[in-house]
Amino acid sequence: MIKAVWRLLPTPFRRWFWSRNPDFYIARSVRHSPKDAPLVVAGLFRSANGIGSSARATYRALKAAGLSPIAVDLTEMFVDPDVEPGAPLQPMPRNRQGVLILQLNAPEALRALRALGMFRGRAWRMIGYWAWELEAFPEGWDRAFRYFDEIWAVSAFTAAAIASHPAAPVVRAVPIPIDAPPPASGSDAPCAAGKARGQDGAFTVLAMADSLSSFERKNVVGAIRAFRQAFDKREDCKLIVKTRNIDRFPELKFVLERETKGARNIEIMDASLSHDAYWRLLRSINAYLSLHRAEGFAMPLAEAMSVGIPTVATRYSGNLDFMTDNNALLVDAAPTPVNDPYGVYKARAGAWANPNLEQASAHLVKLREDLAFADALGERARISIKERLSSDAIGSVMRDYLY
Repeated sequence: MIKAVWRLLPTPFRRWFWSRNPDFYIARSVRHSPKDAPLVVAGLFRSANGIGSSARATYRALKAAGLSPIAVDLTEMFVDPDVEPGAPLQPMPRNRQGVLILQLNAPEALRALRALGMFRGRAWRMIGYWAWELEAFPEGWDRAFRYFDEIWAVSAFTAAAIASHPAAPVVRAVPIPIDAPPPASGSDAPCAAGKARGQDGAFTVLAMADSLSSFERKNVVGAIRAFRQAFDKREDCKLIVKTRNIDRFPELKFVLERETKGARNIEIMDASLSHDAYWRLLRSINAYLSLHRAEGFAMPLAEAMSVGIPTVATRYSGNLDFMTDNNALLVDAAPTPVNDPYGVYKARAGAWANPNLEQASAHLVKLREDLAFADALGERARISIKERLSSDAIGSVMRDYLY
């Protein structure tokens, strides 16, 4: 009777009601699930952004741990697909019980759970795998706590921010697994930082940013200024600024043109790269530069290190889980109030980092002038990432948390 009356109500009203009252129909997480129940990783498998890369990495790690994860793609719900998924995609299982690792942040969680059919009557253990870049707890994310048994955070830095909320469930720091594919030649030996790398014979530095992740947080302007301070107009040195989605923020073109004016040794590369093209780019450079103001994890830094690239990065936030003075050149920074002119981080309290550009410039010069030092640093970086962040290492941690 109730269902019959409900169906008589106008569709717009029913949609409005469900959008305002998800607790009436979204399942709550259970603490345990049978070991033989499906294990699902749901995320942006066909996106080149960091969240998509993380979903693919989680799938690989679970496979490395001897588990049988199911990859469920949600890309088209949130962004345009721009890469291959890197895993065989399957529909969401209809089983009553199972384990779901949802590799999307809290603001997207409810929409994703609806799409996955996680309605009342299903008894799944649900884990949110979140990335966050500031010390302050992200406003409004606590509304998603009710749907998850626990939260996996991409770093200790992110875990501390999420766990600071009094209503937070169990929060665990689970780093993103990093596995460098073998070089095209098939050799596992890392290249030297000097003669074997660089583009057009130049000492090549790479900085990266996606405009949707905030150019202010990534601090691309700081990277350009540090490079120019180090090498000015030297033709034997080159900076590649790899970007995505510049067209979403027209003012960025003006900023980049202003900061690179007269610099013939700086290239702006705005594109989404395939998996193979991305790793070819990493292997073609002499140094990776990240003067970020804050990072949840900093996957590109870990990936560059995994192939023996010397890295220069801000001494702050999630990257410190895997970067030390032994395997990288860290740049000191002073706290400065969060202020994002691009609007990705709005009205956030607290501070992020203002890195020392003079020190960053000196680090770049050191790598350029002392190639033996650069090679040794890159090799220590490669070994440390393989030991700490490989799919084997992180997959084992994930398996222990799951079962």
